[in-house]
Amino acid sequence: VVEGGLGDLPAGPAEPGDATPGTKVVRTVQATGDRSIAIGGDAINSLLVTGDNNTFFIGQYERLQDAYLNPRALHQELGLDRFTGRDWLVAAVDRFLSRYDRGYLVLEAEAGMGKSTFLAWIARERGYVSHFVRLMPDPDDVGVAMRNLTAQLIRAWDLDTYTAGGILPPAAGRPEFFQQVLHDAAARRDRLGTHEPIVVVVDGLNETAPVAGSNPLGLPATLPAGVYVIVSQRTVQVPLRLEVPREVIRIEADSPENQRDADAFLRARAASEPIQSVLRRDGVDPSDFVETLLVKSQGVWIYLHYVLADIAQGRIRAQQVDDLPIGLWHYYAQYWHQWQGLHQDRWYEVDLPLLSVLAAAAEPVPAATLATLAGLGTRHLALVEELLDDAWRPFLQVDETGAAPLYRTFHNSLREFLGGHAAVGALTSAERSLARRLAEATKAAHARIADRYLEAWGGLREGLPALAAADGDGIGMDGGYGLRHVVDHLTGAGRLDDLHALMTLSSAEGAGGRTTNLWFAVHRRTGEIGAYRRDLTAAWNAARRHAGPLRCATQLRYALIGASLNSMVEATPPALWSLLVGLGRLTAREALSQAREIPTAEDRAEALTSLIGVVPAEAREEVEREAMAAVRAVPDEFWRVGELLRLHDQVAAERRADLLPIVRSLVNPYFQVVAYRLLGVTIAPPAAF
Repeated sequence: VVEGGLGDLPAGPAEPGDATPGTKVVRTVQATGDRSIAIGGDAINSLLVTGDNNTFFIGQYERLQDAYLNPRALHQELGLDRFTGRDWLVAAVDRFLSRYDRGYLVLEAEAGMGKSTFLAWIARERGYVSHFVRLMPDPDDVGVAMRNLTAQLIRAWDLDTYTAGGILPPAAGRPEFFQQVLHDAAARRDRLGTHEPIVVVVDGLNETAPVAGSNPLGLPATLPAGVYVIVSQRTVQVPLRLEVPREVIRIEADSPENQRDADAFLRARAASEPIQSVLRRDGVDPSDFVETLLVKSQGVWIYLHYVLADIAQGRIRAQQVDDLPIGLWHYYAQYWHQWQGLHQDRWYEVDLPLLSVLAAAAEPVPAATLATLAGLGTRHLALVEELLDDAWRPFLQVDETGAAPLYRTFHNSLREFLGGHAAVGALTSAERSLARRLAEATKAAHARIADRYLEAWGGLREGLPALAAADGDGIGMDGGYGLRHVVDHLTGAGRLDDLHALMTLSSAEGAGGRTTNLWFAVHRRTGEIGAYRRDLTAAWNAARRHAGPLRCATQLRYALIGASLNSMVEATPPALWSLLVGLGRLTAREALSQAREIPTAEDRAEALTSLIGVVPAEAREEVEREAMAAVRAVPDEFWRVGELLRLHDQVAAERRADLLPIVRSLVNPYFQVVAYRLLGVTIAPPAAF
């Protein structure tokens, strides 16, 4: 049996004969015999249990867990245990799955209509592979999304040969790798004869900016038979270019279906604790309560989330729902207008700076970091924690899986309201004035956060000397938040001149050294070339949106930087990276960062293998395992065997057994026998050999 895992992940496939055609498979496994191993049940962080009752962890699944974005905290925030209704959406999903042999189903609705809740629920209930953009530290990081989805597919369909060496290969962050895994999962399903659709759920496509010419998050335009993707988005243009069938389902706030669902949900909440006791205490009729909230919310579910949370926590009484405004934007405006009035004594000193930093923060952060970024220091930390954990809790998503809770806004609609991107035409003049001040405060927060890091690095006008120094003083400040997001904050502050100055800043490398792009050099030094590429894309997009006279010239400059970066990686012979490290021209970390960016699988595998012998001893095992994963990703089996032989000579003897999954990944029996013999493993040749 399998235990100790996460129950919200898809199980692996059943063996042939476990199900009849057309039935959905739920897999359970049991180990039997002499130390046989059963793998099944939960997909990530599972225990493998041997037949003689000894349990042990397998490193590859721990590494898969590193790539997996656990939605458990999100499930709690969304209240999936109280999920009600949406039968019509479930029926629409089932019709789509039965009508087409593959395709994309797009769930489209305005903000706060329950798209995330429905997708989280159906993914959990049916074991679908899933990805939620709101869980990403950087919503534009395609690699994070691809690795998350890939890890789930590998575990769900026991595609263990993809995790040679115990880790996902660097290529797992590439869309083409995900597509290959998708095809292999479909092929394995077909061999097992389960007739089970493979469904991938992706929530929040409109929250990410696609790379030019690509689908959001690198989603594939084509799909294997029996594979489906369900995505959600706002009612905005999302460039989704597809070569498979596509259908769109819309959730309209005033539609009979949505109104029925909201009514059923409210009646269920009114009949359960703690709302039932509150209504009884306040003398409010449950039917009146439900009808009033339906009118006030206009069928917008996030509105109901906020109000019910306030009532449950005793922040408002049940009869006060009569005084609530109609519509989400009115709700935000009235709530924060009243909050300011009740806390005028500290509004400008504490509450407004904290609220604006919550709107500006680019990833979930601890309370102490929020206080620091808001300029509050430690003197108001207790008050900050009280606000985050109590009064403002309904507006926040809290991740409590780590040492300290991490906070971010629960719903993007609040960020839009605070950032000045909401439709405020129907608000009163006082409410519009508040919305304008909140937007100004959020813009100022972006600027304050950017300046915190730029000043710590020695000042942009002075050339960021602290970053240019060999030790890179300040890079790790706030856990590296500044390095990851200063570009986002300069963009949010509207300081495009400073953004372009940062991206084009030059610095001399060493005494009398050559001049190089400083921002690139810092990312190369820290091994984060992928993050530099994302910043480059963000700067290019900022230049594109700017209507200045030098827009085209600035875009061209960024395009040339990108081309130069690609040319350097592609033109360098794979074996040269280890020589550059040996000569002291690059550190091992810098060379590894560059090798991971090599586009061709064969050259990437050779480069990583060559670096095994020159990395520090404490990093050798990690690089060995990364090289194993890279060799597994080589598509041509002839070249894969050659790289396997090269790798065999570099890997430490105690880890050579980890090369066997690479051999098992070979389809051609001749190459497989050759590979086994190269590794010194004696096997009986196949009958057809």
